[in-house]
Amino acid sequence: RGSGGVMAGRRGRPPRLTRQAVADAVLAIGFPGLTFAAVRAELAVGETTLFRHTPNRDELVRLGLDRMVELTVWPALEGGWREVLTAYAHCLWQACERHPGAASEAARGLIPLSGSKLIDDLCVHLMGEGLSAQDAVLACDLVFDLVIDSRRGAESLDGLLGDAEIRRDDFEQLWVMVPDPDKAAEPGRAALREAKRAGLRQHPVEWLNAKLRIVLAGIAACLVK
Repeated sequence: RGSGGVMAGRRGRPPRLTRQAVADAVLAIGFPGLTFAAVRAELAVGETTLFRHTPNRDELVRLGLDRMVELTVWPALEGGWREVLTAYAHCLWQACERHPGAASEAARGLIPLSGSKLIDDLCVHLMGEGLSAQDAVLACDLVFDLVIDSRRGAESLDGLLGDAEIRRDDFEQLWVMVPDPDKAAEPGRAALREAKRAGLRQHPVEWLNAKLRIVLAGIAACLVK
């Protein structure tokens, strides 16, 4: 026996697996390649140990999204509603950009608790800027949906999700093609095709900003008293 009556060479208990450790492993692996096997390998734990924390893949995703929100430095809730919503839209875009696949998972409705808290705090600020509770929720939903959908589309077209069937160049050919040759010479058709081409060739965040301006103008016209 060693000192204090403890058996010589006896090891202490292995560190207890935490939900944060699982979440960090999810982010390290990335959402496109997220599987139970990959997380077990990253953490060097058995299946039963991991299942105690996450009974299914959706829970793995929620943990990862929750950690992503926690690690993101969100803008201060200061200033007018338009400036705050714009800042949050850009911050969400950047967070999803750092973690490809996050937008696609969030689009499935896998909203983490930290995300719900974030939206609640944002809505309270918007209410202080003159929006009703219902309109504040609607405004946040409009802006966040726009960012998630735009980011998901950009990732798919740029092949960042690993399973894209069509890439940006192929999509441009389909979108800009002349579906009805008999109407190709009509006034405005050439300008329309060029506008489509320009939209696809813009940086995705610039296309987002163009849509965001329209959404914010709609909020100003319809929701802000």
